[in-house]
Amino acid sequence: MNFLVDANLPDVIVRDLFDDGDTAAYVDDLLPAASSDDAIWDLARAQGWVILSKDADFAIRALRERTVQVVWIRCGNLKLKVFEAWFVARMPAMRRLLDNGEHLVELR
Repeated sequence: MNFLVDANLPDVIVRDLFDDGDTAAYVDDLLPAASSDDAIWDLARAQGWVILSKDADFAIRALRERTVQVVWIRCGNLKLKVFEAWFVARMPAMRRLLDNGEHLVELR
């Protein structure tokens, strides 16, 4: 899978996705800094990226438009190692839901 990681998430996510065999990139590596949500959405739709974000706006849009898959990260602020363990534990379920065509996957 191809994951587009929003700037509000730690870089450990990109590494964990790569380690699991996925392609992952930060929004800021593909678009100018502080790009709009519309620009991020358009890139994801045009190039087949799954957006990973803590931003509720992407989740709402995924339900409304159903053209881009979004993983909505719904944990509070965690220390990096705790966050990484939390995320890695949820990756198999996240992948199953995305493979089944879900447009919004909410990780809690």
